[in-house]
Amino acid sequence: MNEKEFINKWKSEISKERLKVFPDDFLVNETCIEFELKEKSLIIGDEFFGKYEVLEIGGNIFLQVDNYHQAKYLVYASRKKINKVRIPNNFLELKSVLTEYEKYLDSILIKIQSDYKKTFKSNANLHSITNEVFHSLNLTRY
Repeated sequence: MNEKEFINKWKSEISKERLKVFPDDFLVNETCIEFELKEKSLIIGDEFFGKYEVLEIGGNIFLQVDNYHQAKYLVYASRKKINKVRIPNNFLELKSVLTEYEKYLDSILIKIQSDYKKTFKSNANLHSITNEVFHSLNLTRY
């Protein structure tokens, strides 16, 4: 098996398992507010006077939020290009939802890395391979 086949194998395997949807599969009973995302893909920008910029892919400022956790939440939610997203009002609940999602992403990474180490003798391309799998599935891990 070469690396391209390895990437395709993992893309297929993860797709078969049905990727969990953020935030819907991670929200429990939190009291939330709604933000409009307007079906845009977002990235985290810079901190600016204590607020974090959330940018559109083209670099335009989409909005500013109060903390880094809100910025990550919006970026993760934008993966599915939805119109609106619910964000927990309580900071600890917001942080908990993010932690659970990131544990989920990390578990996928660990499986890929473990299989890569079993399949290939060298770990030289391990990070580029895991990045390629995540990129092809439109996943981001901050």
